[in-house]
Amino acid sequence: MSTRFTPFLSPGGPSRVVRELLDGLKGRRAGRRKVYIFGLRSYIFALMVGMAFVYLVYTQGVLRRLREEARSVASMYAHVVAAAASGRAQGFEMDIILEEVIRKITFPVVITDIRGEPMVWRGVGISRDDTSEAALEKLRQLVRRMDRRNPPVPFSISPGGGVFGYVHYGDSSLYQHLSWMPFVEIGAILLLMLIGLWGLRTIKEGEQRYIWVGMAKETAHQLGTPLSSLMGWRELLEAEVREGEPDRERLLQILEEMERDIGRMRRVVSRFGLIGSRPGLRPQPLVPIVRETAAYFKRRLPQLGKSVRILEDYDGSPEV
Repeated sequence: MSTRFTPFLSPGGPSRVVRELLDGLKGRRAGRRKVYIFGLRSYIFALMVGMAFVYLVYTQGVLRRLREEARSVASMYAHVVAAAASGRAQGFEMDIILEEVIRKITFPVVITDIRGEPMVWRGVGISRDDTSEAALEKLRQLVRRMDRRNPPVPFSISPGGGVFGYVHYGDSSLYQHLSWMPFVEIGAILLLMLIGLWGLRTIKEGEQRYIWVGMAKETAHQLGTPLSSLMGWRELLEAEVREGEPDRERLLQILEEMERDIGRMRRVVSRFGLIGSRPGLRPQPLVPIVRETAAYFKRRLPQLGKSVRILEDYDGSPEV
């Protein structure tokens, strides 16, 4: 039985150049994959940042309009309170103001005289019956803070009369809550980004663990072939010794094969020591590579049963 041997790549073969070429191709594919993954992660990160920025700008516009509306409502209520305090509302109108407006106010209000002394207050965290100097001083400080944010509304006793006092008002609870929204949004975005980065890091660590496991398995596979061969040559040496007079040529052949297997182990160790370095590709002739591989298989052809021959034909083999 004859078998024509054609050039091929055998992972278990002894050819150093074949392995270098294969490792070079793998290294190039791994490099491209690494660049692709890095670019994909950068694109995803930039997309997340862009979406967060657009969301923040949009929500800030909405919150700004809501804050303006909340401040307008508070200003309207303050003018109604000033109208009630000035006495311009009478009878039924006064009842509506007292029942539907003043009692439902949800923002802090302080009414002062023209000298700035507090007379009436509501929603400031101080009891209306507390007229101690400490409470009044706290109210004066609160009035100054209110005036910095919202101009006071003057009121008079009679229409066209002189100013009798001022209505000072602060921001409503809705406005205060809306003021914290940008910080809450930024914190939420940062938290999501941190979670995303943690997820990417976890994925990367998982990939690294998978790579190390694969490398360990590949190392065991690459070392298993020459080790098995060395064990076989060792058994042949023991058989030669047990037979009495060992054949010198046979022993030299066994030692030569063992030296080749040891060389393969050295190459395997050397290749794994070069992991992470840039592979160097250079053109190589195919004929020596295939001839060495054919010789490797010829020595391992079955000796019993049907005869197997490997025929070699290297006409016109180019460099690759």
